[in-house]
Amino acid sequence: MPDLARDSGLDFGDRVPPLMGAFITGGFFSIDGQAGRALVALGGGSASAETHLLWLKAHLACQHEFEALGADIVLLATMDSQAFPDLLAAAHPGCVILSPDCDLSSFGGDEKGPATVVIDRNGRVAGILRDGSVEQRVSTALEIVAGLACKPPGHAAAPVLIVPRLLSPSLCADLIAAFESGPNFEGGMASIDTSGAPILKVQETKKRRRDFLLEADHPLYAPVVHALGTRLVPEIKRAFQIEIAHADRILIACYDDTGGYFHRHRDNSAPQVAFRQFAASLNLNTEAYEGGELEFPEYGDELYIPPLGAAVVFSASLLHAARPVTKGKRYVLLTFLHDQFAEQRRINFEQSAMALG
Repeated sequence: MPDLARDSGLDFGDRVPPLMGAFITGGFFSIDGQAGRALVALGGGSASAETHLLWLKAHLACQHEFEALGADIVLLATMDSQAFPDLLAAAHPGCVILSPDCDLSSFGGDEKGPATVVIDRNGRVAGILRDGSVEQRVSTALEIVAGLACKPPGHAAAPVLIVPRLLSPSLCADLIAAFESGPNFEGGMASIDTSGAPILKVQETKKRRRDFLLEADHPLYAPVVHALGTRLVPEIKRAFQIEIAHADRILIACYDDTGGYFHRHRDNSAPQVAFRQFAASLNLNTEAYEGGELEFPEYGDELYIPPLGAAVVFSASLLHAARPVTKGKRYVLLTFLHDQFAEQRRINFEQSAMALG
């Protein structure tokens, strides 16, 4: 059988390593955080800080053209590079100093200047430019980014599964009534505090939503679990070959036109929810509101609006967002699904957390 291990060089189509650091002028940077937008990254080589900044400024001279095509520009440097002290002193916007464990050797570059790496919205190399003048590089990078803005032949949408008719219209109406009559609360996000302990954080700049927890003793809990187990789980098995065995908490959520949204995020990025494998979002009142579409910006600009009672199912690791509701209220049933192996990981995490506490 062929050996699928890759070498250390970065080339067309490769996924960029998980680089992270901070802008010299302030603010966190990571390749994962960049997901959903294209990136022109300058890095690698042994050129002086003056040369690095020359290349950065040449690209930034066309910043408006790059931004119009949905691309950002950064200069990446490591703390052990010869140019680091001078770049730090220059404090030029667009300069990123990477964390000590990051390595730019795969970028290439030399004493004449850094490599220019064009990265698509999914974090893969769309072009890597190591030769030519500054002007040629900028022009070529613009051409590559312009190509990313167009759907290529054979373009595929995000790897999501839409399953219709999971919930009946009457059950959808009952779930909405349960939300309106029951205690609901401001929706939070799984996070960690400064000591690393898991917390639920409310952050309106990221998410604005009201939630109702559907408890196991609620009369609507059993019919919902039945629908998930008999109608959704087999579809996930057929599409993804995963034996779903467990569901996380089940929420009835409401996004409304006072600013209901959930900006770009992943559902399993915090350590206490890393066991999540799939997210399921079931619309309860499609066509009774405007806006509120789901989007997966790593894969394109398509918007997803499942019909009444249907579910959108996707990997919890996919970057996604719920666009703002502009009119009315959007009601949705939300849960996360995982197999028995992920359940053991969840149990192990909880036991470790209890032991540390």
